[in-house]
Amino acid sequence: MKKTVLAFVVALLICANLALPAFATETVVTHSGTCGDNLRWSLDSNGILTIEGSGEMDDYDFYVIHYGYKSEKLAPWDKLQASVKELNFKYEPTRISDCAFAKLHELTTITIPDTVEEIGIEAFGYCSNLSEITIPASVSVIKEYAFKGCNNLKHVYFAGSEEEWDAIDIAVYGNKLLKKVEIHFNCNQPIELIAKEDRP
Repeated sequence: MKKTVLAFVVALLICANLALPAFATETVVTHSGTCGDNLRWSLDSNGILTIEGSGEMDDYDFYVIHYGYKSEKLAPWDKLQASVKELNFKYEPTRISDCAFAKLHELTTITIPDTVEEIGIEAFGYCSNLSEITIPASVSVIKEYAFKGCNNLKHVYFAGSEEEWDAIDIAVYGNKLLKKVEIHFNCNQPIELIAKEDRP
């Protein structure tokens, strides 16, 4: 009888230990709010910042004191910079708003939706670990300082041709970095991903 009870207890402990990792890794939303008239944002425990809804995102400022005037309109996730590791666009923006994703130091790659036509002022400013970004052929304007301070940026994957890239209105101020990085034309995803998909 004692052996039967002992075996039962051991079995329960084993089941509990097996179930624990699944519970511990469950993804939950840790923060959320609004970022436009019809847009909501959420940040989950895996560091994925999701924007969903419709319409355009609000414009934001880089600092509380910005270009000589005081502003209280920082991006709602500004104080969560160290937690954001990935962007997930679940809507169809036509522009990336001013300072929308500035100072998100943990971002390493970004894919801009193929509905975007304009990248705003300091939209990705000082994303210091950003190494590659995918830009759709729909983009026709890149505003001032869009990628200022992204000193680890090495690759830009552009879905259009070289001629289409040259036709983009890229603001002179704060975008010298785009002249130094390697631009991959007619490419809408990182080369290493394409190589993996082509393997048998």
